[in-house]
Amino acid sequence: VGIGTVSPTSSLHVQGSGSTNPFLVASSSGTGLMVVTNQGNIGIGTTGPYGKLDVRGAYTLSGAFIDVPVMRVFSTNTAAVNTGGVISLGGETGNASTPFAHAFIRGAKEINDGSSYAGYLALHTVSGGSGGESNSGDYERLRITSAGNVGIGTTSPAAKLDVQGGEAYFSSNLSITGSDQGIWLDAGGTRKHGIYKTSADSNLVFRVGTAATSASDRMVITEAGNVGIGTTTPVAKLSLQGTAGA
Repeated sequence: VGIGTVSPTSSLHVQGSGSTNPFLVASSSGTGLMVVTNQGNIGIGTTGPYGKLDVRGAYTLSGAFIDVPVMRVFSTNTAAVNTGGVISLGGETGNASTPFAHAFIRGAKEINDGSSYAGYLALHTVSGGSGGESNSGDYERLRITSAGNVGIGTTSPAAKLDVQGGEAYFSSNLSITGSDQGIWLDAGGTRKHGIYKTSADSNLVFRVGTAATSASDRMVITEAGNVGIGTTTPVAKLSLQGTAGA
């Protein structure tokens, strides 16, 4: 069947003429719902798409839940942990396999419980093969859990920001708020060393642990500027408590 052409090349061949778009779906009132332009762009909710796929519409909130989103990407895989919708981003590579996906965005089921809707958001990149990774392997780089924790280098972040497997650099200020504010250096998942300020006072506390013991307060700087080593209540600019060695 040919529409706009007398020589159709497929079961349904729709061809535009001049500036007329070849395909338009409209509502009963004549409002354009979906269009395919002469440039090959597809518009849903718009008749003037600016890209290959342009989706527009309003979303609906039900309390804190987005009840009706603008667009949904769902997986039809059997329900299981780590299954969910995936969007791939990529392009031409200049290699034998081209085009190729360079990165992925994944929203997946977090808990193996049929009654749980908990999910996480993960960002993946494709490796160039450095650091022991497989060339062109897909690796998860960042995860936001259902609890709102962010993990970089870990899929099970234990804090609001959990960075593992490498160094973290900050070119500007790092601001930490909350009742107990601090930075901890973990060893095998156990807090061994850290700098923190508790909600009880404005002291800055340095904590150090050993391989066999948890972290303990080793040095304190009070809001008055007093420094305590071996004591958490220094009464002078430098207060030392304990056994001194030569």
